[in-house]
Amino acid sequence: RDMSDSRVEIGRLLPLLSPYVAPIYVTRAWCLFELFTAIRNRCDVDINIILPPSQLQAFTDDMATGQHLVLDSVLDSIDARQAVASISADLAAIRAFITELP
Repeated sequence: RDMSDSRVEIGRLLPLLSPYVAPIYVTRAWCLFELFTAIRNRCDVDINIILPPSQLQAFTDDMATGQHLVLDSVLDSIDARQAVASISADLAAIRAFITELP
């Protein structure tokens, strides 16, 4: 059974982006793996990004004032090679999975 199977079976991913201008979520190997799996299986998995109330207000304010490039910068800065994991074996397995992708 593939590492991603259980993530697809759930059918929903709720990435918490906080703080939204530098979310911890995108620095964690497992989080990036789950997001990758959800995107790869987007017909079967709903992705609903969530923000804490204070971050939602900051995001809304930035969008209203035309500062949407902040979000672009966040997305552009995602680098799975720099991701971390609390269990080194998990990090090694995720990195191996990434390197085996076509």
